[in-house]
Amino acid sequence: MKKLPIEEVKSYWDHRIKDARDSWEGVLWEGLPIWNTYIDKLQMYHLRRYVRQIKRSDCILDVGCGIGRFALRFANICREVWGIDTSATAIKICTDRNILNAKFECMDVRRLDFGDATFDWVFSVTCLQHITNEKDLAASIGEVLRVTKNGGKIILVECTTDKRKDEYVISLPRRKWFEIIENSGGKIQRWYGVDIPFLRRIVFLALGLTRKITNSGRIARLFEYAAIIVLLPFEYAVPRILKNQSWYTVLLISKQTDKSYKK
Repeated sequence: MKKLPIEEVKSYWDHRIKDARDSWEGVLWEGLPIWNTYIDKLQMYHLRRYVRQIKRSDCILDVGCGIGRFALRFANICREVWGIDTSATAIKICTDRNILNAKFECMDVRRLDFGDATFDWVFSVTCLQHITNEKDLAASIGEVLRVTKNGGKIILVECTTDKRKDEYVISLPRRKWFEIIENSGGKIQRWYGVDIPFLRRIVFLALGLTRKITNSGRIARLFEYAAIIVLLPFEYAVPRILKNQSWYTVLLISKQTDKSYKK
């Protein structure tokens, strides 16, 4: 499938956030509030080992912060968090929360307006995957590495497959992501999968069928709950064992030049 230019992708997300206002449907799945709560909990489950390592003195960058789903959590446990996004609407929503140690700026990750070695942690959760060409993806990863301190950690949660046919998401196999990261000066310290694609496809087919055969929002919500109950035990455990089957990957990255790195 032909991928949209980045400017069109940026416009798409800005409109999504405007339409959804202060709702996760602007940054996750439209019309699936219960599913979005599940996805959020699953992502936090996979990030928890790193979040627990954040120190009160740390400075964090949240790339593609959206409406502040992660940045506002980080603000409770670190000295300072910066959230950046290309959506002015998202940045206004975050800024209006008036969190003293959380700062938000409209900024493009390809050209970060921060000095070298500024952050102890950089997080990107399903953001870089929306950079739809390899050249700009490499530039973005290079910028993320540049602003990370020696001894700092970069955590990515991204779609790393060429099987997803979506005009808003880059289609690259995991090995290509690894190659781009390493060629940009990064070193992958750890990675694992976070989803079971064939089970999710079955769930979404069933959700679509449910919406076609009934107009009842209550039945649709009940089915969302049922789908989560079925998926939950599998997605918390199986992707770590069969990680090559996953489409989404958690990556822990350091600088190649960093000799002080400790997991």
